[in-house]
Amino acid sequence: MTATSDIGRTARARPEALAAKVVMIGAGQLAELTYRAALDYRIGLHVLAATRSDPAVAAGAEYTIGTPRRYPDLVAAGRNGTVTTISQETVPLVHLWRLEREGFVLRPHAKALAITADRLELHNLLPAIGETGVPVPQRAPITRQEDVFAFAGEHGWPVLLKARESGYGSRNTRIFVTRRNAQRVLGENLGNPRISWIAERHIEVATECVVLVARNSSGQSVTYPPIATHGAMGLYRELTIPAELPEAIVQRSSRLAESLLSWLEVSGIGAVTFLVSTQGEVFINEVALRPHHFGDLTLEACTTSQFHQHLRGILDWKLAPAGLKSPAATVYIPNDGQGNSALLHRARMATQPGTTIHLYGGSRPNGVVGHVTATGPSSLAALEQARAVATMLNQRS
Repeated sequence: MTATSDIGRTARARPEALAAKVVMIGAGQLAELTYRAALDYRIGLHVLAATRSDPAVAAGAEYTIGTPRRYPDLVAAGRNGTVTTISQETVPLVHLWRLEREGFVLRPHAKALAITADRLELHNLLPAIGETGVPVPQRAPITRQEDVFAFAGEHGWPVLLKARESGYGSRNTRIFVTRRNAQRVLGENLGNPRISWIAERHIEVATECVVLVARNSSGQSVTYPPIATHGAMGLYRELTIPAELPEAIVQRSSRLAESLLSWLEVSGIGAVTFLVSTQGEVFINEVALRPHHFGDLTLEACTTSQFHQHLRGILDWKLAPAGLKSPAATVYIPNDGQGNSALLHRARMATQPGTTIHLYGGSRPNGVVGHVTATGPSSLAALEQARAVATMLNQRS
């Protein structure tokens, strides 16, 4: 697809009327909510979008049509702001390094993005951070079936097989319970030349939490209360804040996240996902240096949302407080195939005190089309309220 300076339906704001101009690679739901935060600060947000129906474009953001995999498209978009940031891990690392070499201001910087994009690199570097290191599950590179069996011989079954790069969340992840189970499917996975794999020790997980840390280039940082995730893997999770975890785990996960983002010298928001084992151990699972889906509920729950904070961080503005205003919960709304008009009709009927419905702009053929956030006297009470409204939205007419 050829990149064009294809400006959206709304007129450009005069440069002198804006506090800053930022370019975001990607135009999905996270970019849409970042755009809405940018309006609050009079920041111009220009996105690199795949189509004119992408959520951020539908919401009114200026845009360039293109793909992150084409360097000329990144350049065409990047010329529309003074700082470039990302909303997705789809930009080839070679392009990120080249953007910096050619004078584009990338926040977070390319080195931090490169480290966190590579699961094995993270595994090798994290133990060296801080006095006691940052714990990650044991991992090893895999190129053939025998490597998996050798890893299982050392660490036991089950074994997780994960993409070394481009495997965020549940994408490109397999779990093998036994050697026979592994033999059935390993061949086709290891035969894909576009994906490098690692084996990871399986952890009996009691819970998972996410810690958001905002940081600016001057070194100031603020940390959000941990967010607990519930339910199946992927975007269909339910979220609660506060996480209702033992204080020792809250303190440890927050301290580890702060140490990691400081060591990486991140500018903007960073999301560190932790696995808490049934034995009470805390392991870093993944790191995302961008606004995160699990931070959606900060819009209602916290004094400053992750989207506002990300903009402040990448522009090296003073960070705002990130404390909890109210316990809250978020439930995601899956696409039921009925189209936006039916969903909008149900949303008009489903309003309840203490709840906010976020419907994402543009076409969403897969995944989720919105989320419901509720606030309440406790995170569990808020979760019940959010579930009730989500159920109304999911009902077919």
